[in-house]
Amino acid sequence: MVNPVRGHVTYVFDAYCGWCHGFTPWLREALAGRPEVTVEVVSGGLFTGARRVPIRELTHIPTARHRVTQVTGAAFGPSFLKLLEQGGFVMDSQDAATTDSGAGPQRLHGLERTRMIHPPDVSHSPARSGRSSGS
Repeated sequence: MVNPVRGHVTYVFDAYCGWCHGFTPWLREALAGRPEVTVEVVSGGLFTGARRVPIRELTHIPTARHRVTQVTGAAFGPSFLKLLEQGGFVMDSQDAATTDSGAGPQRLHGLERTRMIHPPDVSHSPARSGRSSGS
């Protein structure tokens, strides 16, 4: 009996990362039908601590989102674009990481799509409204 080749992928993911938004569907497709590959998802903590600022201060996002769409085809929904335009939304990776903990690539795709396409429906944390949660 031949032992099947096993593999492991550690995916550093952040629910508010535009590149993760574009990459997750590719990863899900690459792993489809490969039950021998285990996936560990680690929160990247992109927007935590001092990096939790109103989205208007993240001046790279308008340009980066266009590049993500150009390279990956991933869409950013009207709710996200409205938050970007309004400028007061604070992305909180800690809040998202708590929700995403232990999620595999199938679940991650749904979570990141929710955040990038319909972000107001994701969380009701103080960070959603831009109020500080003490961190």
